[in-house]
Amino acid sequence: MNRRMTKKIIRYLETLIRKQNILQSTMLDICNRITNLENTRAVPQIDNVDSIFIVVENLPANTTADLESLKIYLGNEMNNAVKEISKLGGATIYEFMGQTEEECFPYNVPVGDFNRLTDAELKLIAEHLLDNDAENEVECKIDLEDEMKCEDNYINDDPTKFTTANPLSNFKSMKAIPKIKLNNGTDIPVLGLGTWQSNPGAVRQAVEDAIDIGYRHIDCAHIYGNQTEIGEALTAKISQGVVSRQDLFITSKLWNTFHRPGTVEPILRSNLKDMNLEYFDLYLIHWPTGFKEGDSLSPMGPDGIEYSEYDYVDTWKAMEDIYKKGLAKAIGISNFNKHQIERVLEIATVKPVINQVECHPYLNQNQLIEFCKSKEIVVTAYSPLGSPGREEASKQPKVLNDSKLKDIAKKYGKSVAQIALKYQIQREVVAIPKSITKKRLEENLNIFDFTISDEDMKAISWLNKDFRYVGFEEIRSHRFYPFTDEY
Repeated sequence: MNRRMTKKIIRYLETLIRKQNILQSTMLDICNRITNLENTRAVPQIDNVDSIFIVVENLPANTTADLESLKIYLGNEMNNAVKEISKLGGATIYEFMGQTEEECFPYNVPVGDFNRLTDAELKLIAEHLLDNDAENEVECKIDLEDEMKCEDNYINDDPTKFTTANPLSNFKSMKAIPKIKLNNGTDIPVLGLGTWQSNPGAVRQAVEDAIDIGYRHIDCAHIYGNQTEIGEALTAKISQGVVSRQDLFITSKLWNTFHRPGTVEPILRSNLKDMNLEYFDLYLIHWPTGFKEGDSLSPMGPDGIEYSEYDYVDTWKAMEDIYKKGLAKAIGISNFNKHQIERVLEIATVKPVINQVECHPYLNQNQLIEFCKSKEIVVTAYSPLGSPGREEASKQPKVLNDSKLKDIAKKYGKSVAQIALKYQIQREVVAIPKSITKKRLEENLNIFDFTISDEDMKAISWLNKDFRYVGFEEIRSHRFYPFTDEY
């Protein structure tokens, strides 16, 4: 390998060391590996030493989707840098670096896009050098001199992000989130961000962080009271060029006070306006239990919540109308039992694509999942970690404290939460854990680099207690209360 080329690569790796706070011994190991490569590997003749062409395989990103996920993850680092720079007396990033836009970003693209397009390729080459393995798979072209102009000014505000001996290996787990095809041809990411109990004031940052990290599926609802703020986060990320609207999968839900068919479309349009969207990717009937129509979301009478006279099958017909108008790309149900699903299917001209229900190791919903599969309906699991954030949780059994799950987690080198999420996804169940902390968001996403064995999957299923954290007991008298049937 050309010695000038080697020095350029080492310069890049040195900046990685500074950014990621890696021990000096790791840097020396990397340099030694590069030296060994220089002495042992045949590299194609390179006429222009300012550019590198390397053909590689066994990279952390083997498909276009994988690479896109990695690019987005890396792009978040530049976003953090820009946020820090913006605090320095209002100077632009170019003024701060003392360079023109063309000098700093020679591809003449926005900051985030430049970082995703170039830094990702550098990471791949670094992985290649460390893996000591090269064959014909992916070709990467980068200009190291141009990249260095940005690397030297790159700010990392999270030095704890990489803690292993070889920090570059962390990227091997950053895969694109797989998708499941719904019965109408729509694809839904198997992992999403739940926003129930995410308070206004915190949810916007959580959604922005989630999108930066790689989440594309955001689960919302009218009753959560935070859709406006979520919409602001979506608008911000779209305007920044981090994602396009087509990249996102946004779910919302029809609340119980809007079961009268004539109210379905108006409230949906109101929700779209609140979120600055033209359509939802998925719109669900939140519960089969309608409440009395009016301004209150929990209309109270002398005997408790007052109920609606409307049947959810009539509500479903109005759902079909908004689907046919393109206001929702797919429609479904939530908290419906087997009998209620059968009633909807009897009258439906558009089949529900999803049934979203509480589901976790203490309520595995095996029978309901199998029934839904037989009807080509995908199940989404809300509270997949057992809803530990609820006030009542302190008095209830905790999924995340289960000793068997802890043993399984230790076996795979994962957290209990990661095992609980992987359990759902291996059953082809979509999971939407809620979190507002970046560390937990990243942890929840890092579940696509391992597989739970059949034996351990069975062991997790045996933990079932048919225990509901969300029983909605105050409406048990409703004629359509869903949890009195077996499933």
